[in-house]
Amino acid sequence: MNLPCQTSAVSLVMGLLFASHAHATDWYVDASATAPGNGTLAQPFARIDAALAASTTVSGDRIWVAPGDYVDESIDFLGKQVILQSSAGPASTVVRGLGVGTTPHALVQAISGEGSGAVLRGFTLRDAPGVSATVAAAVVLRGSSMRIENCRFENNLAGGAGSAVHIDGGAPRLVQCTFRDNGGDGAVYAVSSDLDVQNCTWESSAAPIWGGLVIDRGRLVMNQTQMNPNGSGAGHPEAAMHLLARQATVEITGCAFEGNAPGSAGGRGIYLNYCFATIEACQFENYHTQNQSGAAFLGFDGDVAFTNCLFQGCRVANGYGGAVALVGCRASFVQCQLIDNQASQRGGSIYKWGFENLFIVQSHLQQNQAEAGGAIFVALGPLFVQGSTFTHNAAVPTSNAQDSLGGAIATLDSLQVTQAWFADNVAGSSTTSTATGAKGGALYVALAADVSHTLFEDNRVVAEQSAVGGALASEGSGNLVRCIAKRNLAQASQPGAPGQGGAFWGPVRVTHGTLVHNAASQAGGAGYDVQLDHSIVFENQPDDLAGNATATYSLVPGGFVGTGNRDGDPRFWGPNDLHLLPGSIAIDAGNPNLPTDPDGTPLDLGAILFDAQHCGPGCTGEISVPVCTSQPNSSGQVGTLKALGNSSVGSNLVILLSDQLPLGLPGYYLIATDPGFVPFFGGSQGTLCLGGALYRLNQNVQRVNAAGEVSRTLDLTELPALGAQVLPGETWHFQFWHRDFIGVVSTSNTTQSAAITFQ
Repeated sequence: MNLPCQTSAVSLVMGLLFASHAHATDWYVDASATAPGNGTLAQPFARIDAALAASTTVSGDRIWVAPGDYVDESIDFLGKQVILQSSAGPASTVVRGLGVGTTPHALVQAISGEGSGAVLRGFTLRDAPGVSATVAAAVVLRGSSMRIENCRFENNLAGGAGSAVHIDGGAPRLVQCTFRDNGGDGAVYAVSSDLDVQNCTWESSAAPIWGGLVIDRGRLVMNQTQMNPNGSGAGHPEAAMHLLARQATVEITGCAFEGNAPGSAGGRGIYLNYCFATIEACQFENYHTQNQSGAAFLGFDGDVAFTNCLFQGCRVANGYGGAVALVGCRASFVQCQLIDNQASQRGGSIYKWGFENLFIVQSHLQQNQAEAGGAIFVALGPLFVQGSTFTHNAAVPTSNAQDSLGGAIATLDSLQVTQAWFADNVAGSSTTSTATGAKGGALYVALAADVSHTLFEDNRVVAEQSAVGGALASEGSGNLVRCIAKRNLAQASQPGAPGQGGAFWGPVRVTHGTLVHNAASQAGGAGYDVQLDHSIVFENQPDDLAGNATATYSLVPGGFVGTGNRDGDPRFWGPNDLHLLPGSIAIDAGNPNLPTDPDGTPLDLGAILFDAQHCGPGCTGEISVPVCTSQPNSSGQVGTLKALGNSSVGSNLVILLSDQLPLGLPGYYLIATDPGFVPFFGGSQGTLCLGGALYRLNQNVQRVNAAGEVSRTLDLTELPALGAQVLPGETWHFQFWHRDFIGVVSTSNTTQSAAITFQ
């Protein structure tokens, strides 16, 4: 009963397929043919516009165009979904207008709602006369989603919007096209459109105002596209920009922007005005501008996110933002590199003004230079820096009257930095100019700075009359938490001039900081006017702290008035490894009323938490072997012992570590040349695993910390004072003997023993 219906359905489908196939006809055009032709292979059309206009040409057809010069064409797709394709490519197939001043018309137009089935492929289009006073295009698309593939647009010089392609509405695609030496206000001009650009190239597209590509409202997606040096085309090359977008959504991936010709306009790579943009894996190189800001990128309002982008070799001769300028624009730079960019005034790489946030995340800024903010200058709005590095940036004044501020960053607003590295940045004098005053070799902050887990090393501020803050200078309050500053310098060259704060200058609070080997020419090698808390200063010149500096629960050699301060050597692993050695007086030396360190012990001083397992310079790892074990102590466990360091006597690096001990109880380390085994010796609950002559390593008791640990760093050169000498080839045995309890009865116990064979 259902068979007739089924047969009817199959017939209908086959009929539709046949009808579609029937429309797929190939037509032919040859400029050398006898006009007009009928489009067959034997009698091709002589003109392309005649082929499109023919009633026999319908949607689904393909028109093949032979090599030749097709002059003064007026090609209209007329709403047909037709593929118009050259047979030999753009080098030998040219659609040529008669140039500016001749009868205005488009060489190609698709203005009747053509979809993506309409394709223009494999042509050179040049010398278009323009369409009107406002539309200059060789190709005009209105409400069309046409595809233009593998085409060249050259020498289209009419004034107006879009000398090569003018787009109004629709969702067209440009694929593998080249734009060279076109004029107009943008070689491609798209308004209220959804434009997709893939694998295209712009070369020397210079315009009176805009340049290569203009998006006015709508959306742009651009991938794997090259925008090469602009400036050799028609119009005013010094003002040309590669891409301008207004009130648009922009997505750019894997593109290269390069412009080595000097000009007067800013944003010569990309200029955005109230746009939302994502720019990923792009390169911006060698943009130079004279009087405007942001040689490679200029953004007004809107929001832009850069990811994995490179800005290199960009210059602003008289302005701000050597590579990037942001005005009222929220921006983020993630995993970007900004290298060797310069601005004469502010922001060697980036200049920002506006209340919106600026984020620098996991990025690298190197060898950038400006008068203030060698890498970044923020005039207004917050700056957030995370996981980024700043190296060899410089704030160098252009005149002796101007102070230089912030070798890496200068901000007149608030700053937050975490997990960053600032190295070899300088504010002040250079080989080409002499600074009168300078502030902040790495950072200058006018308001508030919050900096955490950041390393400052080898930064400097150098000037004649005033040089302050070798690493950081702050005019306002701030908090520096777990930061390290080493080998920073503040130097004023005139006698008696303030060279202050070799590391930090200003009313900032330094909590858990480590400040070592910094120097100032006048005072405050570590800090000037700073407030130290739970910090370490060591071997700074000419002194550690000066001005109105304060310190609490800090280690200051020579002593410093303040609650909980200590005097002495912090005992680091080495000058470049600021981990604390076991036995350092900075371990567990913090305020006992504050929450503990993560291991449950009182707070350590300095930026780096004590780590008993840390193996620093010269350490080869564990150098001991267990020999015998003992009895469980009152913690319910058997105490452990091992040695880290180097078994070479000459290296003099042996660190004893014990664990699983009863909390807070005192004890001694014992050493002997022979092993032994005496359970419950002398009424002890432990086993003595040493034999022969015994030596007590420490005269004063050591107490087990709140983590059940105790450690000691040996000095093999001191052992002869105990009547012992360690020689290569000898094996020595070690054990920790400590007080213990059985219930409330006092007794003693031991850890396991360990042996070291020295070399």
